[in-house]
Amino acid sequence: MGDLREFVAGGLGGVVGITVCQPLDMIKVRLQSSGKVFGRQRSNIQIMASIAKKEALSSLWKGMSVPLYSNALQNAFVFHAYSQAVKALASGERESGSPPLGTVFASGCIAGAAQALITTPVEHVKIRSQMQRAKPGSVGYVTPRTIVAHLARRQGFRGVFSGLAATVLRDTPSYGVYFFLYDFTRELMTPNSRQTGSDGPLHHLLAGGVAGVGAWASIYPVDVVKTRIQASELGTKRSFLECAREIHRENGVSGFGRGFSSCLLRAFMMNSVIFAIYEFTLKL
Repeated sequence: MGDLREFVAGGLGGVVGITVCQPLDMIKVRLQSSGKVFGRQRSNIQIMASIAKKEALSSLWKGMSVPLYSNALQNAFVFHAYSQAVKALASGERESGSPPLGTVFASGCIAGAAQALITTPVEHVKIRSQMQRAKPGSVGYVTPRTIVAHLARRQGFRGVFSGLAATVLRDTPSYGVYFFLYDFTRELMTPNSRQTGSDGPLHHLLAGGVAGVGAWASIYPVDVVKTRIQASELGTKRSFLECAREIHRENGVSGFGRGFSSCLLRAFMMNSVIFAIYEFTLKL
């Protein structure tokens, strides 16, 4: 029953968060994938308006169907893997109460590495959908299902999972930071809240937002390189270092921060929703 509740809680939070925050993810991907897509001084609002004007308003939600459908599974897997890791790592530390923050961090790292197998193909297809300039529903628009079939036909299993190593490199430490900051922020606002559950929805919103921002800020340059790998032309096999050098050659060190502000805004909003709904659903 507990595992089912975790599935529903994580799924609901992820679905709502993705729906609300997808336009900000679109901006992040467009900025990361090429150093020449938008001018250097364009704001997030200007970029969003440009996409809506040239490609239709619905284009801001391109590529959403794949992560939307899979996010319940991904979030359920992450939270379940995290809880199982906590139980395994903390079994000899204490019988009851909240686990030490060091255990929280290590468990988050384990969960992050494990869920990369789900995240990699989902984000790969999403990125390729978002890189299209055709309007959704138009003749030239390629659906996520067609993208998967094309990747599998051209490059096989490896093509669908392109960027797996970069995803593991990104998600292993970031999920450690994610769960650590969530628990740390809760304790900072309301001492012993992890053990007593005495904090409320506003605390969960703020702690979730802080966790999301901290997690993404800790590994953002790695995410920039991962996006470049997965946005590469079909048939090309590009290494992490090759893409990193290309980004540096195009824009210098600042190239590794393209889309950073939209990413952090999305991270705060989305993870506030995820944790608030997650905690609320667990208490039902």
